[in-house]
Amino acid sequence: MVPKMMAKIILLAEKGPDRNAYLEAIKALDVKVDSVSNFRQLEKKMLKTAYQGVLVDLKTKIKGIKKKKVLAYQILEQFPVAQLRQDEQTRQIHTLYYGKSKNHGTLEDFIQNGCKPFAPRTLRAFPRARIHLNVRLSQPDRFSGKQTVKSVTADISKGGCFLFTVEEFDLKKNIFLIFEDLSEPARISAEIRWIKPWGKALYMPGIGVKFDDLPDSFLAETCEIGKIQI
Repeated sequence: MVPKMMAKIILLAEKGPDRNAYLEAIKALDVKVDSVSNFRQLEKKMLKTAYQGVLVDLKTKIKGIKKKKVLAYQILEQFPVAQLRQDEQTRQIHTLYYGKSKNHGTLEDFIQNGCKPFAPRTLRAFPRARIHLNVRLSQPDRFSGKQTVKSVTADISKGGCFLFTVEEFDLKKNIFLIFEDLSEPARISAEIRWIKPWGKALYMPGIGVKFDDLPDSFLAETCEIGKIQI
């Protein structure tokens, strides 16, 4: 029997009683956890290590988001995230995350249903812009107009993009992308770096890809379409 892989998460909380209480509660669950004290440390750790979810102490978030607002939202949008708060009187830990009210979400529920179905991944090195471009996907070994899969980008950067799809693709495999909205559609090669399966979590299903190489014209026209800088 193949042993199950433990989920790997990261905790953002300043050192102190609250952080100690969170770590004690996490010990009872089937996970591996790293801990950091601020958003800068969180970014540094997540750029190098793949995680399946983020736990954020609410007081640490409020204090740190003033200085690192862009970074904070970049991290919080890319991963399953739960906010934690310890009641000062009862010492009970309250968990709040997307799709659950404060009275129904639990730390164990978040890890089981939010983190474990999520493929481990690192933080994106390049910020992404929310641009929706029509794309055709094809496996390199069977590229043809009839065998492509219709998709659309949810976001894009000069490093890669996230593509909505319910089709099954293999992790670490290369695919070809054809961006239909560009004046000169180019066939771009990309590697599948992470997958969000349909029906496994409360997230848009699809694949995250890393571009192998991009022509300058692609970046220029994409920026023009989205009126942004990537």
